[in-house]
Amino acid sequence: MKHILDSIKKENENYEITKAVMSGESGILSLDIRLNFIVPMADVLRIKKSMMEEIPGLSNVDISFSYDQVALERDTIIGLFIEHMIELVNGQYSVITKTISSKEFWEEDGVLFIYALGDTAVEKLNQ
Repeated sequence: MKHILDSIKKENENYEITKAVMSGESGILSLDIRLNFIVPMADVLRIKKSMMEEIPGLSNVDISFSYDQVALERDTIIGLFIEHMIELVNGQYSVITKTISSKEFWEEDGVLFIYALGDTAVEKLNQ
């Protein structure tokens, strides 16, 4: 099996798998990865699915990313990270997170504003 992020990383992008543990009891593979780029959420989901198909007995893949000297423009970082934030809260607020746009955001006085559709969704997300 080739390295999991090689197919998506660009020339000046690097990553290191700092920890990989598979629980024989639960079948969950936990990976800690340090990198200098943000993996788009669609690629994270594709990688998890591919690993689950390729590794017998694997029930889930839990990936924890840490970032060091990210080699991307600030707006690109924010847009990509919004996708990760949505995924983190998706279980509890899955209906509401569908109203969030990861491409529409702005900053005022050090506060990040993220566009979401509908007053009810925005009110709940601001809690």
